[in-house]
Parts: sequence; C-alpha cells; structure tokens
Amino acid sequence: MPGYIDPDFVNTRRRSRESDVYGVNIVLLETVTGRSPAATGDLVSPLLKCVLGIQRSGTVLEAADPRFRHESMSYQHG
Repeated sequence: MPGYIDPDFVNTRRRSRESDVYGVNIVLLETVTGRSPAATGDLVSPLLKCVLGIQRSGTVLEAADPRFRHESMSYQHG
C-alpha cells in the first residue's frame, strides 16, 4: 500500500490522528483525480505531480478526473 501511509508514520512508527487524516485524504485525492498515489519507476507519484501542478497553477477544477468533469457538465446542461 505505498502512497497511502503517512511518511511521518513510516519514519516514527507512531500512529496519530494526523496519519489517519493523511490516508483518508490520499484516498479522496486518488478518487477525485483518478491518479495513483504510488510511484512507479519515478520517485514522485503521479498524484503528487498532479497536486503540485494544481498548487502552482491554481487550477483546482482541472485536477478532477475527466470522467467526473464530463458527468458534471452533462448534469449542469441537463
């Protein structure tokens, strides 16, 4: 389950409420963006790249999985 575990927990081996919040938010981000939190051949995960790009550009809505954006547009134009 790489990517879901709080890096602080990996370093300290101590559980905390923050570690739980981290894991839940990773699952939420993975669901919304459609990107995996686990790094493959790269040291930086696709999810982290996405979040950093959003932060730099300020384009939060563009981060959503295109399937969600399409559904949202269909719903709005009903």
